[in-house]
Formats: sequence, C-alpha cells, structure tokens
Amino acid sequence: MLEKLEICRSENCKQNNLCFKDHFLGGKGHVDSLLRAVRTLKRNGAFYDFFTDDKSQNELAGFARRLSGVVDSESKYLVDHMGHLDSEEVDILIQRIDNLKDIAWCLASEIIGNIKKINNLLGHENKEPNITVVSIFKQINSVLNSIDRLEVRGRDSAGISMMFILDGKEYDRFKQALDKMNLVDQLTKRSAQDVLVNSGININQITDENNQRRVTLALTYKVAAEVGRLGDNIRFIRKQIKNDEILQRLVSFSHKHFTISAHTRWASVGAISEPNCHPVDNKLSVDSIQQSGIIHVCLNGDIDNYIELKKEYERNGCFIHQDITTDTKIIPIQVGKYIQQGFDVEEAFRLAVNDFDGSHAISMHTDLAPGKLFLAQKGSGQAIFIGISEDHYVPSSEVYGLVEETPFFIKMDGEKEVQGKDGLTRGQIFILDQKSPGGIDGITAMYYDRTPVTLNDKDIKHTEITSRDIDRQDFPHYFL
Repeated sequence: MLEKLEICRSENCKQNNLCFKDHFLGGKGHVDSLLRAVRTLKRNGAFYDFFTDDKSQNELAGFARRLSGVVDSESKYLVDHMGHLDSEEVDILIQRIDNLKDIAWCLASEIIGNIKKINNLLGHENKEPNITVVSIFKQINSVLNSIDRLEVRGRDSAGISMMFILDGKEYDRFKQALDKMNLVDQLTKRSAQDVLVNSGININQITDENNQRRVTLALTYKVAAEVGRLGDNIRFIRKQIKNDEILQRLVSFSHKHFTISAHTRWASVGAISEPNCHPVDNKLSVDSIQQSGIIHVCLNGDIDNYIELKKEYERNGCFIHQDITTDTKIIPIQVGKYIQQGFDVEEAFRLAVNDFDGSHAISMHTDLAPGKLFLAQKGSGQAIFIGISEDHYVPSSEVYGLVEETPFFIKMDGEKEVQGKDGLTRGQIFILDQKSPGGIDGITAMYYDRTPVTLNDKDIKHTEITSRDIDRQDFPHYFL
C-alpha cells in the first residue's frame, strides 16, 4: 500500500495528465483503507504483537518515516504549485495530505509512542508481561493520555481509580504472594485510611448471588497542586503507578472485572487537596463499606444542595471527615443510602441523582455492579461524550478525551426535556456494561424518571478531530 502512495504522487499525476481525484496517492479509497488498517493495529491482539517484537516496532517506525517523507514532498508541491492548480485539486491535496499526517501520527504516537509509555508504567516485576497485563496497562495509559489532554480545562488536581474484582481463591493466592514480598503490612496500612487519598486502597469481600466469595480491590492515585505546569499531575501519577509494588503484583493475577474512572478538575467547591480530589468514595465516619460496597464517583459541575443533604446525615450521627469539603462526596454517600434501603445499584443511582440540584455530569463505578460504569448528566454546564470502539467504551467530558481510541461517539443530552411518566422530565442516565455486546446495543439509557432513551445508529456521531490536532507538544501552560 505504501509503494502505491509513493508512486502516485502529484508530480506523477500532472506529468501523465491523470485525474487527481482518482489517482493522487492511489485515490481516496486507498488512503482511507490505509487509515482503517493502521487503526486496527491499536487493538489488543495486534498491539501486543508489536509490543513484544522490537523488530516489528522498528519496521513500523520505518513505515511511519516513509509516510512522513511523502507528506513533506507533497506539502512542498502544494505550496510551490498552489497558483497553478484548480480549487478541486487543491482541496484533494489538502485532504489527503492531512489523512497521511493522521496515519503517520497514529503509527508514531498512538502505537509506537504508547508502547514506550506502557513500558515505562511497568515495574521490574512485569518486564516480560503477558497479553492480559499489557492490556491492563494499555487501558491505564489510554486514560492517563486522555486526562493529560483534558488538563486544558483545569489542572489543579487529578485522580484515577482502578477497580479489580477477583474470586476469593485468587485473592488468597494474591495475599500469599504479597506475604512472600513482605507487602501485607503495606496493604493493611493503605486500606485502613479514613480518607481516600493518594495510594489509598479500598477492599471489600462479599458473597455473590452464586454463593461464591468475591473480593474487590480499588486502588486510587491522586495529586493536588494549585500551582504547576500542564503534564505535571499525570507524570506524578505515572510514577506512582510504576513504583506501586502491590499494583504491579496484582495485575498478574486473574481478575473477573476491571474498570477505570479518572478525573482532572478545575476546583469550584472545596479546597484544592487530595481528600477533595476526585474520585471520592462512600466512606463516612462510621464504616459503611460492608453495607453499600465500594463506590467511587467523579463530578463535573455542582451539587447546589450539598449542604442540606450533608446536614441530613449529621442529624443521624453520620459525619463526613473534616478534611473533605467537596460537594462530590455527597454523591456516593447518597447512592449508598439507597442501596442500604434495599434498592439495586441502578435504581439507587437513579434515585440519588434525582436528589441533586444544579447542573452536573457524574460518573460512578462500584463493586456491587461489576464491570459497569454509571453516567448521569443534567443541565447545560457540562457534557458527557461516550466513545464507541469495537471492543470498549470511552466516556469523556470532551471529544478530545476519546479520539485516541475512536472517532465515533454518542453525546448525552442532559438539557432535553421530554414527556415522561409523570410530566416533563430531563436529565439522562447511561449505563455501560463490559458484558454487553457493545455499541449502542450495549448501553442502557434512560431519563431521570426512568423513561427510556431510544438510541439508534443515527445517534452515533463521527469527529474529524484526531489526537494529532490537540497535541499541545511541550508547552507548560495553556491560555484561553
């Protein structure tokens, strides 16, 4: 395919009086096919093959360099002959050169560049990782890349929560491995914190519906810094992940489910501190984990009636830790309250978000609904875009948070009012499930009053933006 690109250049088309539309760079179909083919290399199987083969990586890098050479020569031709080409030819050259830039960028940055980043996340325990371990760190790296890009919206803090769900026997084997590494005391200390801060671990053991013991470990990494540069936060979190011996050991054990939730925020409520950094959990002054599981939540926007809801708990003798002043904390607590009243997780989440005043966008994952991510959006101040790939979802508050993984997305519409069961209703809830068939068929969608949201193929949008378009390079600050 590359040879055809190199032969069918603009100079060749002009010299042989060939139609630019049909022949330049092999035609539009040829360039589009190459772009699709290159993007398939990001799938887990193909990516792992390159990850474990230095020779293939070098060949891929060489391919990218040859593409860049074509881009340079054709860009020069366009500049030199701009006044001698008709408008249609100019448009064709610009579009296809731009597509070649995307292909070269995908190879150099999204594949080869991410291989390097993932290698830098792996601790010494995982220097010869299997495909499962690489897949886990590939997901972690993708989320960190997204947060890095989203920092242009605010960078005073960042946090990431990773939830691993293991069966009981596998957890026992994991504990035995930690014992041999003298890490059990560290696990105990990190899981006994009153407030979810950097390196915190939540552990919850339950018996599932099949009477099988199931253990969840939720590992959280956070950083809060009022003054700093773009990229500082994610560099810090990457270092924390690489140096976390417990995480590096955990990934080699078989898990039933694995989900990630992350956030970068522009602080609006509460001090800029690790306890206020999202995600936050459902822990109160009394231990509520056993009753309502592990619930981790991130918020964009505000819970305007946070103080009133907080006072309700205080009247019942339950207090939020004094270090936590963010309104986000009330969300997992409110969900937990409904779970303790006997509602399932889906209904507890729905009831809770109905209690909140103000414009908000909320994400939640919990061990009580393994493999699911709960999203809620109401009002005009925030947004949630759900990237739809062939084998996973990528929810993000901005399109540029998902484009490295997929150009296809659905946008939640928290402003839309419809006739519901008891009058007008607005606010939407989407539930993403790892066990689903994927695509729009795998999304459970409803309004806040449980009126179904009907999704079809026309709701799937396509963005022309790629991660190349939003590369901030090494600039330390962003000015609006």
